[in-house]
Amino acid sequence: MLYTTAVVTVIERRGLSVHQYADDTQVYGRCHPNDATSLCRELGGCIEQVACWMSANRLQLNAAKTEFLWLVPLRLQLLPDHLVVGPVQVAPVASAWCLPRQ
Repeated sequence: MLYTTAVVTVIERRGLSVHQYADDTQVYGRCHPNDATSLCRELGGCIEQVACWMSANRLQLNAAKTEFLWLVPLRLQLLPDHLVVGPVQVAPVASAWCLPRQ
């Protein structure tokens, strides 16, 4: 994990939060429902920056394992239906793994 500590800085500079465990990284943010589209853009841009950092450090982001999850009350249905990461559109999943706390 020491080799990826710079990733935390990249993420936090964008005002987002991060949790890492082994070779997994979770990036998350919070917003008012009216700002969900803006949060999606910010998350997508952040993940693109992480991918660039990884490439510059001879690492690779596995886009096939990228997941996107909304945690909202059921009554909120007008949320973006995808997250854009470079040329890839990531659809939300119904459930995701929670990394263990250290």
